[in-house]
Amino acid sequence: MLPISLEVKNKRVVIVGGGVVATRRIQIFLKQEAIVTVISPSLSEKLQQLFTESAFTWKNRPFHEGDVEEAFIVIAATNSREVNAYVRLCCSGNQLVNIVDDPKKSTFHFPATLQKGLLSVAVSTGGASPILSKKIRDDMAEQFDDDYIKYIDFVKKARDKIAKMMHSVFYKEDDKWIEE
Repeated sequence: MLPISLEVKNKRVVIVGGGVVATRRIQIFLKQEAIVTVISPSLSEKLQQLFTESAFTWKNRPFHEGDVEEAFIVIAATNSREVNAYVRLCCSGNQLVNIVDDPKKSTFHFPATLQKGLLSVAVSTGGASPILSKKIRDDMAEQFDDDYIKYIDFVKKARDKIAKMMHSVFYKEDDKWIEE
């Protein structure tokens, strides 16, 4: 598996299921401003509350074959192995697919993540031990305190300022920097 950070803002995400795991995934994608559609005949209590407070579409019914056609990312998070397997069969080879109960049929996995300001750290044990991934993430959270976050903010501002100054003074011609 290739660890990457993926821009999902305004990307279509279909999540099949309305339980605890689906709720966690929905929260992740809503925070990143994805266009989320949830397909499930029922929602967990927490997800029902989230539905009233957030902008996602809920199709209050079982999954149908065409439900994933426009999706960039598909998550099968039901409590039925058969439904999850069927969701996978309905996906194209160009879609990112996560089957929560069958990692081998998934094209991507969710690592344990730490997000503090601009700092993003993902930890994976390749599926060997999600609990250990979370433990490592929690240990790292203690290591990266507010001073790190302030430093990252400073470095970003400095880098942005330098880049702006460089582009206003120099331009590139034939792979050589030319001063104006």
